[in-house]
Amino acid sequence: MAAALLLLLLPLLSPLPGADAVSTLRQTIVRTGASVTIPCHYEDKYKSRVKTWLLYDKWGKFNTLIRTDSPITDSDKVSISDDPAQGVFTVTMRGLETGDTGWYWCAVETEGPRTRDDTAALHIRVTADAGVPYVVNATVTGQIGGEVSVQCRYGNPYRSRQKQWCRSGDWSSCQKAGSPGTAGHGSVLITDHTAEGLFSVTVSGLRPEDQGWYWCDISDQQLPVYLKVTEATTTATAAPTSQQTSSAVHTAPPAPTDKDSGGEGGEKHNANSGQILLGLLACGLVLLLGAAVIVAWKMSRRKKERRKSEEGAEQGQINSTASTIPARDVVYAAISFQKKASQQEEAAPDPDSGVTYSSLCFLDNTAAPSRPGGVGRAKLSDTAVYSAVAHRPR
Repeated sequence: MAAALLLLLLPLLSPLPGADAVSTLRQTIVRTGASVTIPCHYEDKYKSRVKTWLLYDKWGKFNTLIRTDSPITDSDKVSISDDPAQGVFTVTMRGLETGDTGWYWCAVETEGPRTRDDTAALHIRVTADAGVPYVVNATVTGQIGGEVSVQCRYGNPYRSRQKQWCRSGDWSSCQKAGSPGTAGHGSVLITDHTAEGLFSVTVSGLRPEDQGWYWCDISDQQLPVYLKVTEATTTATAAPTSQQTSSAVHTAPPAPTDKDSGGEGGEKHNANSGQILLGLLACGLVLLLGAAVIVAWKMSRRKKERRKSEEGAEQGQINSTASTIPARDVVYAAISFQKKASQQEEAAPDPDSGVTYSSLCFLDNTAAPSRPGGVGRAKLSDTAVYSAVAHRPR
């Protein structure tokens, strides 16, 4: 019984944070499966010393989990890192389970085998409760002269509990929620949104010395946060020209949302695409119709030209045939009937007295002459005979 009581009181006998050369937070709470990073602060005289992370087990023994001179272990559940410039070494524990609940020590080895290491104790509680406090982002970054916001959330059991913002390792720097003030060289605004279960801290006018570890302290549970301060980036803006326009800031395109891939935005996009497609089809039909009209017109024109050409050829053939008939081979004859002087004939008119008969025939010049040296007698050709009858009025 006495041994068990001593086991419970031993962690309480360690020095208060900030009262010794090594300091850290008092206690923190972590949800099952989550990770936590613990900052352990030390004085400048320990910059070159070996730092260790110890577990005080239920048997009353100190077990070294990891050391800075041997940071590689068989498991990646625990890792350690030392930053002598900031005078802090950090220990990260991952994938925590309820069995990892217990007392841990930040320790710095001192000179001599019999000298006691400088240590600082803290308690880590791992629970499956969903309403436990936690930090939204354990690391936040801001530029010099700018501002940064830290958000710490909590459940219903912590709505009426005290909330503070503290510089890690310095309990005198703590500021309560709702009390705007100054921490270091930056202006700090602390707000507790109890209805939302949100404890927010805004630090503005950042300076390089503001970089470091801080705590969201909710009901005496410290939640570590690392604030990183970077140099302000300045980009010269090039004067725009007629060929190129430069901008000092280039932003990445926004991530696609549900509206981009579907919903109302997708429907509008599809409607626009359909209108464009219909317009292209209409233009194509108009072009095809115009081409058909042009082809039909050309074909009609060619038919007319071919018809005119054929008619001209026929007329030319007729003219050519008529021109080939020689004039000397044509014989013209006119037959007329004269009136008789007798009275009988005058009394009885001749039916043929008012009629004129004409004949036209072609002579055959191929007949042989009747005698040598003489002129041959023309022979009527039987190939063509033309006759005409005209009635003359009395």
